[in-house]
Amino acid sequence: VGHDDLILSEDGIEIIFATNYVGHHLMWKYLEPMVKKSNRGRVVLTSSSGSFLTFPHGVATSVKELHGTVKISQFDMKYYGQSKLAQIM
Repeated sequence: VGHDDLILSEDGIEIIFATNYVGHHLMWKYLEPMVKKSNRGRVVLTSSSGSFLTFPHGVATSVKELHGTVKISQFDMKYYGQSKLAQIM
């Protein structure tokens, strides 16, 4: 998924964050009613050690950072790391 060009989702969200976090949240919203109806339903959250590769302060602290408009190589893994950290928060 790593690339140097800024790519945004249809909603204008940086694509790695959209894929690894926002997409999972949306999927849960669709699955939630079925999981709640089942007496055996459960959700298991996973991530990777990539969560340590994020911004020094953990997550983007400005809209410019979040949307990838700060001049920073996307491939330096900060956005990927942020998306993995968000999965376990």
